Amino acid sequence: MSLQFVFGPSGYGKSTYVQNLATSEAVANRDANYWMIVPDQFTMQTQMDMARINPNGGILNIDVLSFGRLTHRIFEEVGKPDRVMLDDLGKCLILRRVIHANEENLKVLRKGIHTPGYVQEVKSVLSEFMQYGISPAGMDELIDCSLGRGVLKGKLKDLKTIFELFEEYISGHYITREEKLDILCSAIPESSILPDSVIVFDGFTGFTPVQNKVIGALMGRCSEMIVTLECSAGEDITVPAGEEELFYLSHKAATGLIKLASENGMEVSSPEMCSHRIPDADIAFLESNLFRKKRPVPADSHSGSVHIMEMTDPAKEVHYIGVKLRDLLYEKAY
Repeated sequence: MSLQFVFGPSGYGKSTYVQNLATSEAVANRDANYWMIVPDQFTMQTQMDMARINPNGGILNIDVLSFGRLTHRIFEEVGKPDRVMLDDLGKCLILRRVIHANEENLKVLRKGIHTPGYVQEVKSVLSEFMQYGISPAGMDELIDCSLGRGVLKGKLKDLKTIFELFEEYISGHYITREEKLDILCSAIPESSILPDSVIVFDGFTGFTPVQNKVIGALMGRCSEMIVTLECSAGEDITVPAGEEELFYLSHKAATGLIKLASENGMEVSSPEMCSHRIPDADIAFLESNLFRKKRPVPADSHSGSVHIMEMTDPAKEVHYIGVKLRDLLYEKAY
């Protein structure tokens, strides 16, 4: 079992490299399973790319999935939870019910209950808490850290109250999309389609604690795991970096995965630094200079098509963007 990283700046062919690698190995090993795990918005495009580069025009033993679709596939095999799955609308309806029934217990957030979009915002915050493994009990630490910041402390206390009421309401009857990944972790050891498979994670800037838990469970079942991460050319992404660094999230993801590999007895093999394609000159220019220490920039290092504009307020930003879009559409026929 081995974990391999594929590093490289934007546009240098990381996705192309892992797609070609998975395709060539899948053609040579018809009995093996290959899993390409990508963010939700990239599944269709990745499927098209994989089918296009396959010499047979198909991806029979390669599955292109998101974390959500991976959960669905495993549940199809080992059995689904016996509780109803809540979608975003269901969460909003339950939140609206518990909030209005306990309006008098909210000290700060009560003022915005009837504001359009209020429940949607609360739902988004609670979803973030769930994704990062923060329970109502765990919110006490956040509340303690907000001492001296009255309004923030009050909001966190109200959110904890809503969170507790929400979990009490759905207990034993429903599960949320965020809880699916926790349940998936317990289902992975029962799966018979994961052993000896090759799993590729492509297109992620980082992973939430719950996703890391799933990856750790997968490490105990697959034969090889490949992860693409973005960084500057020549940068050692396997060492910790400060939060101010441009590719801090990639460093954090890599060091976290190395720790998971060690815990699951998986060897970390030599990384692959991609330079298989010549990137767009303007993207390469931005990557080399954005948030970097000031240094002389050669005049011919970019085409001039990237512009950074500063406005005094959001309304002027929107107006400027509208004017530019209209110019591109009507004057330049984009």
